Amino acid sequence: MYFLFCNDDGSNSVYIGESEDMLERLRQHLKEYQIGSENFCWNTVVAFTGQYLSKALIRYLEGMRKVQSPHEEYIRQDGL
Repeated sequence: MYFLFCNDDGSNSVYIGESEDMLERLRQHLKEYQIGSENFCWNTVVAFTGQYLSKALIRYLEGMRKVQSPHEEYIRQDGL
C-alpha cells in the first residue's frame, strides 16, 4: 500500500494505491507522468508493507477521501 502526495501545485492532493510489486508500480507512475498519460505530479511517497496489512484494511484506507497530517489536509486525487 502506498500514498503519493503532491503539494507543489497548491492543491494538497494524495493518490492511494496498492501493488504486489511497489517499486515497479512507482516506476510505472513516473513513466505515465513523463509521457503525459498521468497528470498527477507527486513529490512524496509513503509506503506500508507487512504481514498485518490485510486486504480489508487496504480497502478501507483506499476508500478514504481525505488524509490528514499534523499540518495539512490532503484530498484524494482520483476523485473517488
